[in-house]
Amino acid sequence: MSCSKLYRQLKSEGSSYSNILDQVRQKDAGKYKSTGMGDSNIAINLGFQEAASNYKTRKRWQQKIT
Repeated sequence: MSCSKLYRQLKSEGSSYSNILDQVRQKDAGKYKSTGMGDSNIAINLGFQEAASNYKTRKRWQQKIT
């Protein structure tokens, strides 16, 4: 499947690649945190280039919950 076809399909289903990636990262971050993994290692495992990006994303997730 081409990238453009995937994006169109996700859009027609009311989703996006970014939303799905964010959901997967949030779920995995919780798993990693429960094992006692440090924030820097969590950021690397989630595909962030810097721990600061992971921190900003976690703050955004917390704002969605509250």
